[in-house]
Amino acid sequence: MQFKEIINSPFFGNIVGLISLVVGIVSLIWTIFTYRMTKKIENKLRESQAKAINTLRFKEYRAEARKTLTIRREAVKKADEISENICTDLILICCKLLGYKHDILPEDLIEIEELYKRAKRLLQEKEATRQQGAIEFIEITSGILTILEKGEYDL
Repeated sequence: MQFKEIINSPFFGNIVGLISLVVGIVSLIWTIFTYRMTKKIENKLRESQAKAINTLRFKEYRAEARKTLTIRREAVKKADEISENICTDLILICCKLLGYKHDILPEDLIEIEELYKRAKRLLQEKEATRQQGAIEFIEITSGILTILEKGEYDL
């Protein structure tokens, strides 16, 4: 048989067609695999970006909360009584800190939640004894400041 006859034979054409089909199927599978991997990477990138933004916001808010709590604590120390606005500020700070679940250690979140409950109770009972409330307010703010001043959150 000559080379021309082999190339023109139906058997050779079927083999070339089968090889083309296999190459096409492998290419399709590879394309689908690559597409899925690309989507996974994009999703992980979005998650990482969101986490980085939340961490950045936490660091910014952390500095702001520390400053506000320090000012409020000193004001209560001087006045030796608390006001509704100061208690409300404390509760808002606690609520906002509880929103940073991924940035704050779980044991610190539990402690912040307990301090939040105490602050809420303090606001409800503020009329009972303003002086005793001032002492509890100072304890609560000191507890939150201790958490916010941990070195782990500087990283």
